[in-house]
Amino acid sequence: MDAALAVPQSRLTPYLAVLRARFLLVLQYRAAAAAGFATQAWFGVISVMVLAGFYHGAAHPPLSLAQAIGYVWLGQGLLVLLPWNADPDVSEMVVSGAVVYERLRPLDTYFYWYARALAWTLARVLPRAVPMFILAGPILSLTGLGAWGLAPPAGLAAGVLFTASISLTLLLSAAMTLLINVVVVASMTSRGANSLAPAVVNLFSGLIVPLPLFPAWAHLFLFLQPFAGLSDIPFRIYVGQLSGMGALAGLGAEGAASGRLGGRRRRRAVPGPPGAAGYLGLLDRGEPGGGQHPDLWRRHGRGISVGHLCPLVPPVPDLRRADRLRQLLSGPGDPRPPRSLGRASLVHRG
Repeated sequence: MDAALAVPQSRLTPYLAVLRARFLLVLQYRAAAAAGFATQAWFGVISVMVLAGFYHGAAHPPLSLAQAIGYVWLGQGLLVLLPWNADPDVSEMVVSGAVVYERLRPLDTYFYWYARALAWTLARVLPRAVPMFILAGPILSLTGLGAWGLAPPAGLAAGVLFTASISLTLLLSAAMTLLINVVVVASMTSRGANSLAPAVVNLFSGLIVPLPLFPAWAHLFLFLQPFAGLSDIPFRIYVGQLSGMGALAGLGAEGAASGRLGGRRRRRAVPGPPGAAGYLGLLDRGEPGGGQHPDLWRRHGRGISVGHLCPLVPPVPDLRRADRLRQLLSGPGDPRPPRSLGRASLVHRG
């Protein structure tokens, strides 16, 4: 009777719950948000002064000074949208070895991490972006410094297209964070990926120098490369430098990049050596079948061997029965007497 009256849950329910919980958790770090806002406001002032110096005497710049100033303030307000490093929780789990247990969750690991990255990014952006736009917009205008502040969007169409573009930017940023997560898991360290990502992202997103100020021969490449969707395309739409079919092409480039990185995920079966993986293959899709494990994936069809993951965790018993799971969760100092495990006492044979 109870089963008949139970409300069926959507497949998205656990991921939406993870997104909401992580968002509320990260949103509590108000001191970090305040410190980030102060730092970004200071760097915004410095960047505007530097641009004003370079623009003095410039003949025909591809961006007007007012557009470049708006570009800078948008970059500072939305700074943490840039995927500079892996999810810190994933990096910590890689160090401790607990990342293997993430694969035991009855969820798709990729989209579980994607929801976490989405919430982590959004919860850090909002507390910084809202006060930054208030400072760079109304406050500077009221103090007589409106020429050095953030102007409203170039028009109604620009505002609507900017909203759509920045939404795609959020999805693209989460997808790139997941890509860095995969590199961290595959390399078993976060130092390499977290050191390389900021240099690449800052340069090719337009944060250091707006991409329209690069040489003309590089404009097409810079427009089509995926990092342009993190800053350059939405900012140029906002200030009116990219409009009409150019703006629609920019939205298409953002959507294509987000789809390639996040939507067209390839999952391949990874063979495990007989008797080496045990029930470590009890992952997202149930028990292993045919000697294969739906485990972590890599591009070009090369998988991460389950045997490579086994040394990271203690021997895992058969998790299909409650007493086996109880044995896994109980530590060496557990006062409860050990229970007989029968014929499937320990399936890991390293």
